[in-house]
Order: sequence, then structure tokens, then C-alpha cells
Amino acid sequence: MPPLPIQSVSFPIHSVAVHPDGALVERRGTMPIIDGTIRIRNLPLMMDTQSFRVEVDGAQLQFFRLELDVEGLDRADESPLVTAEKKAQRDVDELRSQLESKRAQRANLSELGPRAPTKDEPTLSPQQLKSWIRFDRLLTPWAAQLDDDIRILERKLKTPLEKLTLCQRALNEGS
Repeated sequence: MPPLPIQSVSFPIHSVAVHPDGALVERRGTMPIIDGTIRIRNLPLMMDTQSFRVEVDGAQLQFFRLELDVEGLDRADESPLVTAEKKAQRDVDELRSQLESKRAQRANLSELGPRAPTKDEPTLSPQQLKSWIRFDRLLTPWAAQLDDDIRILERKLKTPLEKLTLCQRALNEGS
């Protein structure tokens, strides 16, 4: 008999009430309940499991499971699929960061380049024109290199994104 599919989500924090002996954190969200089961992951490691409550509207909940975890903490019972998903997420995050950095550099470089004449300054003097040409010759190779880097990073990002999607799909299906 195949294992039951388990949906796993992370809900955003809705409200926080701080007390001298702890805090009440309320998270809200919606998710499908598959075969009466939900799984709530990535809860704080030091959380008192006796203080956890689940309220469900619109469905019959037969079982919920708490997984106390800390980001980056290796767990002995962590499945290879969870490990692969975390690695794929780190790879995607790193490549996206590099890509956004290159895109920002390219956008800033574009702002430095020559401008077309405007209403306020309809013509450029010969000296200004020569300066713009020299400046453009300096910027063009740099811009071309950034464009190449962006294309390479976009291609590199496809594989980790596909792997991440496959891992997340498999985790959501309970594999």
C-alpha cells in the first residue's frame, strides 16, 4: 500500500503577542487536507509541543504532525529527498543572487551611457560628442561582458529550478 500523500506548507505570521514567559505566535493560511492529514514543518526547535493548537475550518482533520526543526541543523531522520530539496533551494538562491547582482550592474551601466539630445540641450558640442564616443567605447565591452554573464546565469538557473520543482512536488506527494 503506497504512503498517503502529505501536503507541507509554511504559513506567514499573522500576529505575535509577547508575554514575560513566552510568546503567542499566530499563523494563518489555507491548504488542502489530503486524506485528513496535514504536516507542519520548520517549527522552532525549542517550541513546547504541548502548546501547539490547530484550528481547521471547512474540513475534517484526523491527524496533524509537528516537525520541530532549525534551518541548517542536520537531522538524523532527514530523508535524502529533503536534503536534495534544501541543496537545490540553496543553489537556486545563490544563482538568483548572482543574477540580480549582474542585472543591477547592467542597469547602472546603462544609466551611465550616452543620452540622446533633449529639449533643454538639443545639440551636443563637438567636444561633448567626442567625450561621449570615448566613454561609450569604454562602456561597450563591459556591457557586453555583463550581458554574456546574465545569459550564462539564466541558463545555469534552469537546471536547479527544475530540480527544486521536482523535489518539492515529490515532497508534496508524500514520496
